[in-house]
Amino acid sequence: LLTMKSGFNDIMDGTELTQITTNDYYVTVKLYKLDSDNNIAYIGSSTQSIASLPLGFSQYNLEISFDSFEASNGLQDIGETLTQGYGNDLYVTVETTISNCLVDAHLFRGHFAQQILDAQIEIESENSGLIYNGVPVSTPYLELDHNNIQLNKIDERKYQFDTLKYNFGYEVSEVRTETGTIIDNADYYFSSFDNTISLNYEYNGLIFADIIYHAFEWEIDSISTLEPITMSFSEDFISQYTSYLELEIEFDFDGIPGFEIMNLDTSSGKVVMTSEEKNANLLRLYLYNYKTETYDFIDCVVYDNYGGSNNFLPTFSYIIDRNFIVFEDYFNDLESTFDISFILAIDESFDNYFASKINFGINSINAKIYHDPPSIEQFLNPHFVFDVDLSKYYSTGSIDLDEISLEFDYLTTILNDESSIFSQYALINEDIVFSIQNKYFEFETLTLEDTKISFSRKEITNFLIHNKDNDKYFIRLKLEYEWSCIIKVNLGGTSRIEILSSVQLVKYNLNVKYSSTETERISAFESSTPHDLAAINAPNYVETDAGIVVFPDDSEVDIGINSGFLRNIDTRQRLMIRQDLSYEFPDSQLSPISVLVDQSYSDMILRFTKPIGYLESPTGFYINNSKKFSFITEFDVASVELYWFDGTEHLIGEMQPNPLQMNKFEYNWNSIDIDTGATSGDTIDVLIRLTDTLSATNDYHYYFEVDFIAPTPSVTIGDGIQNFETEVSNPFTNIDFDSSVLPSYGWYEQFTSYDASYMTSSLSPDDHSSTYTIDPLNMQNNFPSENTQEDWSSWNLSYDSQVTDSSFSNGSLDSSLIPQSASYVPVQAQTPSGDFNLLDGTSDFAGDLALSDGISFSTFDSTAPAPPNHYPATYSFENLADYTSGTDIDFVDYNSYSVAQIIPGIDGHNKVLELTSNTNWNSIYDDFTDQIGGTIEWWVKTPQTYYSSRLILYGDNGATQVLWFYFHDTGYIRVKSGGSNVNVVTYTPNTWIHMRVDFNSFLGLFFLYIKKPYENEVEYGPYGYINSVSAIDRAHFDSGGGSNIRYLDAIAYSWTPGYTIGDNLYTTTGHFPGTYSFENDAHNTQ
Repeated sequence: LLTMKSGFNDIMDGTELTQITTNDYYVTVKLYKLDSDNNIAYIGSSTQSIASLPLGFSQYNLEISFDSFEASNGLQDIGETLTQGYGNDLYVTVETTISNCLVDAHLFRGHFAQQILDAQIEIESENSGLIYNGVPVSTPYLELDHNNIQLNKIDERKYQFDTLKYNFGYEVSEVRTETGTIIDNADYYFSSFDNTISLNYEYNGLIFADIIYHAFEWEIDSISTLEPITMSFSEDFISQYTSYLELEIEFDFDGIPGFEIMNLDTSSGKVVMTSEEKNANLLRLYLYNYKTETYDFIDCVVYDNYGGSNNFLPTFSYIIDRNFIVFEDYFNDLESTFDISFILAIDESFDNYFASKINFGINSINAKIYHDPPSIEQFLNPHFVFDVDLSKYYSTGSIDLDEISLEFDYLTTILNDESSIFSQYALINEDIVFSIQNKYFEFETLTLEDTKISFSRKEITNFLIHNKDNDKYFIRLKLEYEWSCIIKVNLGGTSRIEILSSVQLVKYNLNVKYSSTETERISAFESSTPHDLAAINAPNYVETDAGIVVFPDDSEVDIGINSGFLRNIDTRQRLMIRQDLSYEFPDSQLSPISVLVDQSYSDMILRFTKPIGYLESPTGFYINNSKKFSFITEFDVASVELYWFDGTEHLIGEMQPNPLQMNKFEYNWNSIDIDTGATSGDTIDVLIRLTDTLSATNDYHYYFEVDFIAPTPSVTIGDGIQNFETEVSNPFTNIDFDSSVLPSYGWYEQFTSYDASYMTSSLSPDDHSSTYTIDPLNMQNNFPSENTQEDWSSWNLSYDSQVTDSSFSNGSLDSSLIPQSASYVPVQAQTPSGDFNLLDGTSDFAGDLALSDGISFSTFDSTAPAPPNHYPATYSFENLADYTSGTDIDFVDYNSYSVAQIIPGIDGHNKVLELTSNTNWNSIYDDFTDQIGGTIEWWVKTPQTYYSSRLILYGDNGATQVLWFYFHDTGYIRVKSGGSNVNVVTYTPNTWIHMRVDFNSFLGLFFLYIKKPYENEVEYGPYGYINSVSAIDRAHFDSGGGSNIRYLDAIAYSWTPGYTIGDNLYTTTGHFPGTYSFENDAHNTQ
């Protein structure tokens, strides 16, 4: 890092730096190796360009990499000059050069100078020597699994880890739903910053994850054993009461835990040791807790045991005391033996270092356990047996029991005498054992998970007991409280301690899964009758003893159904519809008899499709800078939002419900001028959006004129001329108060632009406008009037007398064609049969053309038929030239395929769009006007590749993906429904397949129709939109997964004028070959 100044100074008067320019301005830095005898060896040089402007004496900050120095052995030589022990110094020279200057003046004089302000060297070392047991370390951490973690949902798509065992870094190995479905890692994003997982789609269930901790990871200032150390003991820790645990660690001669820190000496530039520590207390012990399944840091007492071994290696003892931990939590009981497992580590914190070294070397570890004297033990385990009745599930043959699960709620207690000996010195080990009686009348031990256990159908059969006398089916369970107590105390004589233990089953919950078979009578006749709701604009009434009383008319539409109506009010109404099914017996002697066969009731709740309400305040047209908005809604409205709307929605705030009236939402808007930027007299649009509990929304717009001008009141006494400092007022003296605010913002301008001699006007102003009434006085029509009759004298008839007989008189035209006998018809060919064929073969036109009055040729007009195998559609490409490509194709508004062109045809389809992809994602699309709903159908011929020939429909001007489906390399046509990929149906690659999609943006749903070769068209769906939009405006085809070719044909939109859905299923013309295809038969052959 070089900080320097260079350039021209002391410029001669009369000249300026702007008169001189150059492109050759640079600085050269040369490095040399200076040994202890002051011998200099050249290492290399680096040339850095300096900005050509300005050329004055200016400061430059240069950062020069050692890699830029041109030298054959540069980094090696530089390292030998900077590393302690080589006896070399680094010698640096700096030279600034300017040349080839252009001077736009007669004379330029100045001094070119250079000044070094500061020079520094920064060395970054990316490599560290990580050695464990003499072997380089590739994975500098211990992998610890933590499985089945339930994440806490904190947002619509975000979940957080809040039950982690450690603060170590970790990686996510698997994420799954509560049903066990694994979530692909492409469908979520993991943030280690806030320990969250964000899904790419909304999900309302539980999320579970498995993670792997990078535990005890080696860093600059921390190391560990990278693997657990296990020590085994041959005794039973239950019978031997552990008081102390000693770990005797023998270190190598240079293996005492410690670290060294090196820095650069600012005066000599040498690397020198600035800090060192060797201390057995630096070693940290982490014992594995088998109860919590975590490694816990244990604070030990360390003392020197040097000389305890024959080789006189440094030895230290690490003592753990029972007063600070519960040993039984850290002992792994193996019946006749038990283990302990631990990690040894050093964890320090270094600041401001050039290099560091941290290590410890262990030669051997011995573990010792210290016990107290033996004690007398007595085990008394209370238990009881109980039955779970399952008779209701076996008493009938219509129920098949699949699974049962039991959840237990129990209490255990241990009571002792009133002395404090038990509570102070007793060590209690307790456990709850559940067992079940099998068919051999033996009790088998059960393993519970969180006080729960489940039995499958097969397991129930093995344990089920049938009491024939009472016809009862049950299973028999036993609950046993196993406990033991060790008392560490020397009583000094014969003592008696009373201990009472008990277990109590509070309750158990039985959950049963079973299959039930029921037989019901099916009615002889079933009918489905739709009931249409109708809008009724009629007054409401009620029928009383006095007659019909009509209520005042309301502004809300009522609901009519089955010749009646329900009033449209704010509360929900229940509507019950009864349907009767009757059978008529026509052969009865007493005339047809109707028998009621079945009767059903449908209970429905009517509700508005959109939430409704009204603005309570403010009232009127004007608002000032601070206004309270109050809105009354239905009771099922969940939220009300206040917006200012100017073509774009600006959220002002969320209106809060009134605690005394929960359907009344209020908001105090106190900065209307700042939020809207409006000035007095402007009209603003206030939007209020209602959202109900079902997420349905409704918008209300209100328009207000703003008034931010504060009034300037004044008081006038008398007529304004009197001086009441000297005169005396009386009760009749006028006192006028003027607030400077007009009583209304009316328009009082008189209408004067008219002639008062012809009309009069009257003014009728109100608060917002003025109405003018114009009354005519002496108005008359001064326009000239004239009546002219046409005598047809100047009309002449022009016609061809050889073609028609025509006459014209007094506006009447008579004209008729000359009979055919008066005109010439050319003689047609006599073979075949005096006719000719323009459709096929060679025609004979040999007539006597000489008789046609000099006309020696005949003209035949015909329309060329549509090409064979043409499928009509909005874009069928039949009018495009072969090999039209890119955006010259009428369907293509954008293209990124390597080849997109119109080819003559392939496999029975003419004029086809050929798309050749490369290894990247390729796409084309066509933009169209907004379509709320509609149909798109097309033909596609695609290979079996990853995401081939995908159609994506977009909304919001092509900004939002709405729906898509594609051909997958698994052989399935897949669709994206909401946030999930769904397999629809298999397909045969490289064959023509007809595809159709019907979409409805109002419902957010779409259907898919697929017609494969030699099969009928099949409907699939409905499927949900990926994102909600109001309309579709883009059809987008893309492909990914390698270089290959696919074909599109007959792309049709249902909103195209003249197009009917299904028009592109078949060709308009063309010959279909067959045993009898009639292509060679004459027309009208019978």
